[in-house]
Amino acid sequence: MAYGFRLLADIAVRALSPAVNDPTTAIEALDHIEDGLLRLAPRPLGPVRLLDATGRPRVACPAPRWADHLSLALDEILVYGAGNPQTVRRLHALFDRLLAPRRRTGAGRWPSVERRWDVCPAPRWPTPCCAAWRPGRTARDSVERSGVRE
Repeated sequence: MAYGFRLLADIAVRALSPAVNDPTTAIEALDHIEDGLLRLAPRPLGPVRLLDATGRPRVACPAPRWADHLSLALDEILVYGAGNPQTVRRLHALFDRLLAPRRRTGAGRWPSVERRWDVCPAPRWPTPCCAAWRPGRTARDSVERSGVRE
């Protein structure tokens, strides 16, 4: 999963660069990052130790923890997307979904999500006349509401 998060974060950061300036691609990458994080949330993560018959550790397998995945997936997007209203709104929607069903993740996982939410700038809402700018709306929502099936 870590490599997938790295690729998606790179796609989003490139899309947010002044040379490319394609926030819609960044939003699509965030849709997939959110999906991956929600799938990881209920799973045990981190290093694994293999024990012998007597219970002594014999092999230690390093593996990323929840905070490592979260950092890899979101930290650079938080930095480079802070000036883009569309990206900030999508990040807030992502944090809402990660924090809403608190039963999905262990108590030790909340502080790392909340710290990132705290540094995310407040969303700036455009005029309400444009339906595409509603809070929490994603590209995936638009497809689902239009009746188009993937």
